Amino acid sequence: MSENPTFNVECVLHRKGGTVVTIDEIDYHFKPNQQGAHVCEISDPDHAQTFLAIREAYAIYTEGKGPRTQEQLIRERRQSSADDEGPSGDQGFTVVDDFVDDDEGVDPLEVEARQDPDGASNKALQRWATLREFNHRNKQSIFDYGLHTFGVELDRDLTAINMVRELVKIEIAHLEGEDE
Repeated sequence: MSENPTFNVECVLHRKGGTVVTIDEIDYHFKPNQQGAHVCEISDPDHAQTFLAIREAYAIYTEGKGPRTQEQLIRERRQSSADDEGPSGDQGFTVVDDFVDDDEGVDPLEVEARQDPDGASNKALQRWATLREFNHRNKQSIFDYGLHTFGVELDRDLTAINMVRELVKIEIAHLEGEDE
């Protein structure tokens, strides 16, 4: 009988005491290893895929490497995507620029969502979520994106589209805070 493989997954969002995420009533604790990388051993392949789908926060950990920052992970994924010439590159990464002051080359629906999150159409909010590679219809996916990207727990009583609307506002505030 074959045993499921074990995945060492790294969380690049470092929190004091590590990060605990629950999937299907299983707590995964990403805590610092000897090199300082926040790593968790995951034996359920579906759960590993759930983490790895959040490409700006999780990646397969390479033994012996020190901790990566979110910027390093994005850079690595950009390079991996550029180097990928065939279907074997399952780590391909589509990078969406954070915030573009001039709207040239940016999807008009995304611009609509960013300019007025409260007045944005559902279609604009859906596009915003799609560009960040999470499911705008799934509250858990939205909640996880907010938690892992911005460290916020969204109100689960909101509708899915209003949870996305809140994330747009949080992203704007986050990006404006970086500019200061």
